[in-house]
Parts: sequence; structure tokens; C-alpha cells
Amino acid sequence: MNAMGQRQNTFCALPFEHLCVGPEGTARICCVAHELVSEHGAPMSLNVHSMDQLWNSAYMRKVRRAMVKGERVSACEVCYESEAKSGQSYRTHTGVRPIEGRTVSIGTLSQKSIASGHRMDDRPGFIKLEISNLCNLKCRMCYGAASSQIERDPVHSRWSGGVDPLHAIWRGETARVGPEPRIGVRASGLYPHEFKNGSLSRWTDGQAIFNIPIRPETRLTRLEISFGSEGLRGQTYQIVINDRPVAGGTLQESGTVVEVDLIDGPFGDELILEILSSKSIEGSLERGVPLNSIVLHRQQTGVATDFPHPQIMTSRADEERPWYMDDTKIFGDVLGSVDKLERLYITGGEPLINERVSEILEHLVQTGAASHIHLELSTNCTAVNARDIERLKKFRRAELLLSLDAIGSDYEYIRFPARWSTVEANVRKLKLEHGLVCKVPPVVQAYNILGLVDLCRYCDAMDMEITMNILHLPDRLAIHHLSPSVRARAAQRLFEYHDEDCHPYTKPQVLSLARYLSELTTPLNREIMREFMLFTNDLDVSRGQSFRESHREFVELLARDGFEWTDETRFTEGAPRPRPARERDYAWL
Repeated sequence: MNAMGQRQNTFCALPFEHLCVGPEGTARICCVAHELVSEHGAPMSLNVHSMDQLWNSAYMRKVRRAMVKGERVSACEVCYESEAKSGQSYRTHTGVRPIEGRTVSIGTLSQKSIASGHRMDDRPGFIKLEISNLCNLKCRMCYGAASSQIERDPVHSRWSGGVDPLHAIWRGETARVGPEPRIGVRASGLYPHEFKNGSLSRWTDGQAIFNIPIRPETRLTRLEISFGSEGLRGQTYQIVINDRPVAGGTLQESGTVVEVDLIDGPFGDELILEILSSKSIEGSLERGVPLNSIVLHRQQTGVATDFPHPQIMTSRADEERPWYMDDTKIFGDVLGSVDKLERLYITGGEPLINERVSEILEHLVQTGAASHIHLELSTNCTAVNARDIERLKKFRRAELLLSLDAIGSDYEYIRFPARWSTVEANVRKLKLEHGLVCKVPPVVQAYNILGLVDLCRYCDAMDMEITMNILHLPDRLAIHHLSPSVRARAAQRLFEYHDEDCHPYTKPQVLSLARYLSELTTPLNREIMREFMLFTNDLDVSRGQSFRESHREFVELLARDGFEWTDETRFTEGAPRPRPARERDYAWL
């Protein structure tokens, strides 16, 4: 394949015209990319950086350079996999022409990027904003960063990686600063983190370094490092803080916890932690030691009001609110060039219960920017605000992306605690009463694969365009890990729907999905299916639901493949009560 052909298979215009901003102020090249725009081993954030710094960061320039060369970009693997499986992806749907009416050839865009050193002089004409994680549902395929209800849920939050945000945050006397990437903490010498059996670990390359911002007035007491349970015995390690060796030894057993006294500080405005170790070769990797957690402790002053709120560890002391609650940040920086903004996608959380979203829409209407903006807004259809609906009608074009993955009881099972009768009534109100453009991008997953045709027929009857959004992670919910009998039954129904009464627009997607499922030859992965069962049972117990009862056909097909569904759980026994929602306003160190 020649260079141009390779670029056509990998090139996407989104890194040149679009930025996706998350609730933590982090950014991605698009909403399906699994990497965050990073610097020095840590995610960049609007709480620390400006929009321009994110947009023309070294990370974004590197992505554009790779696109121009026709190279595969690691953050884009989801699209590559989706295209291999179904022939379609977010890249083919949106990345070819992110902004309606604007047609720029690969050659022209590439030449412009090369000439500017892959910096973009113009702000992105297409922005996606994830305005906080405020949500009233805890959908089974979602996670705490996108749902405040899941963040508070003591069971679901553990399966989705815990409740800690991406920032390094003081919570009372302690702050977890690694080993996972934390905003404000620069890190190097680490392999990507792994999440197994409810525990996160990250291997070093033998010399891991963490640069941790500390306010001079903060009185540190100790540092606690937990080495991974999969560590190799007999490895030597040394811990160095601000160029001073403070601990060392030999790991005689996995899961070792080392505590270092820090009372003798001070450390100025930065604590530099180095974790040195001997290395071992496993497969093709030369690895140091695995780290489970790095936690700092500080001293209280004895005042009753000490540490009343979570406190973000960062060098910026002049802000006390998340980026989306700061008028200067949201209206002056992120939306500072609304005259050039052509497309805006707002999601959450659930935007239609978020007052901040209403304020943003009103700002765009009052400034007149709405008249030239193509607006997309995701909603779970549980609440319809008449005032917001009227604002939507003021935009040049407004589309609602309805979060429907199934209908009836299947919908209620996936998107707990929503009620289908309420949602369906609101769908009719939005579509029929208000005449809004409504599209449905279902998350194709294990829970809805056998009932997907029912959703398609519902959308056909409502004349709503449907675009398959195939879930790839987590593995336990991904359709490529379905058992052979489940795959075959799902494919059969999709083929029949395609041949009988499928809407013309949906036909290619349905056929591609059916063929993909029918052509898979992988046997049942018992380990992943067990993870699916434990996760499902955990949520069932905590929510008063029953997969065995609501998805009997699925369970019977699993039994046909030799997998018996049991009542085992992992996290429900002794689970704590729901936690309060995360504070919206932070006090900065």
C-alpha cells in the first residue's frame, strides 16, 4: 500500500479541528480515544492549563505528525478495532468531516500542519464538553468519572476503578499521588497501569520518578508505598526523596508496604520521589518493581475546621472551583472564540439536569453564537426541561443523542434506576411534540446484544436514525467475548432483521455487526465470563435486580456452552453505605 493509501486508512481530521474536554478538565483527541492529552507522564487539565496549551501541546502535535505520516496512533485503537470488526467507526462517521460543510483534503490539511510545525493557529471549530459527572443514573457500562451516582456507589465504583478523580487530592490527612497518572504530578519511568481483581498496579522500569507539588506550609508526616502483589521476591529497591536516600532493602515477599518518615522536612514547593530497583526480564519487558499505591500523609494543626473539603494538589492557588464552574475559564477561555465555533457537543453526566449546561446554552443564545453553531446534546431522556428545549431551537442546528440501549425492562436493567415509561414518554415529547432531531447511538454490549433488534425496530417506528456504538472496554461487557451460542443467536436475529424490515440507513451497520458475530471463532473465555458474572451479580444484589431472571435466554445459552451461572459475588458482602457526592468547589492547597 502506498503512503496515500495508508493515510486514508488511518487519517482522521479530528486532531486538527476538534478537542474533547472531560469533567476533570482533561482532554482527548475525541470522545472514543482512550488516552488523555498528557505532559511529563501526567494528564493536562484546564484546572492547571489553558485551552491553547492543551490544543497545541506536544502531545497534540505528535498525534498530528503521526496522522500526516500515515502512522497508527495508539489513542485511536478503538476506531481501528471497530473498523476491522464492522467496517465503521467514529473515524469513518465523524473524523472524515468533523465540521459540516467544511471539506478539507488530506493533502491540504497535511501541508498546512507541516508548515506550522503541527501547531494549529485557529481554535478547534468543533468542541465536545463533558460538563461534570452530575447524573441521576448508574448505567452498568458507565464509570464514576461520568456518573456521580456511580462515584457514590460503594459496589459499582470499585468495579470501575474506585472513586478517586484524576487529580492528586488531599482528603483529610492523606493524598494518593500514584502510581496511576495524576494531574499536577509529573511522572516518568513507568509502564501503563494494569487493573486486576479489583487492584491497580503499575510496573516501574527500574527508575521511577514522581515530582509532587507541595505547598511550603504543608507539614508532611510520612510517605507510604505499597508494592504490588505480583512482585518478584528478591528484588532490591531504594527510595530517594529530594536527592536523599531514605529507605531501601530487598523485597522478600510480594505486597510489601514501606513507610518513610517525612517529619524532618521541609521540602519546599516540590517533593521529588525516586523509586530505584533491580530489574527482571519478563517476556520482552525489562521491568523493575510493581507499585500498588503511593500515599502522602500530612499533619493537622488541631483546629476543628482543618481540611473540611477535598483539596487539589496543584501549583495554582488562585482558583477554588472546577473549570466548568469558573466563568472566566468556561466563557473566557474554553468558549473564548465562539465567533469561530461551528460545532459543539455537550454531554455529562446528564446535561438536562445540570444548571451549568443551561447557563452555557443561554450564554450562546444571548451572544448570538447559537445562530451559527451546530449543537449536539446527549441525554438519557429522564428529564425534559421546557426552557432548555426552547434554547435548543435557537441553534443553527440542534441534535439530541438519546441514550437508549434497549427498550422496556431491558432498558431499565441497564440504566438503573430509570423507568422506561417515563423515558419513552419523553422521547415522544422531544421527537413528536417539539420536532427536534433525535438520533440513537446505543452502546452495543453483552447486556443488550440479544435484544438489539427490538431497539432498532422501535427507532424505525419513531423515524430515529440509529448508529451502533460498539463497546470495547471493559472486556467483561465487550461483545467479542460473548460465548459462541450467544454470538450465534444474536447474529441470527440481526441477519433476519436485515433481510426483513431493516431501515435502509441501518442496513450496512446491522449486516456488518451480524457478519462479525457470526465469523468469530474464539471459544468461551471462562475467566472473562466469570468477571462478567461477578460484576453482574454484585450490581444485582446491590440494586435488587436479577440477571438470571431478566436474561434467562442468555443464561441458558451460556449453559449450552458449558458455563453455569452461580450466585457468587465479589464486593457486595460488607459493602459500605453510599458515599456523599464529590464536592464541586475545592479548596486549593
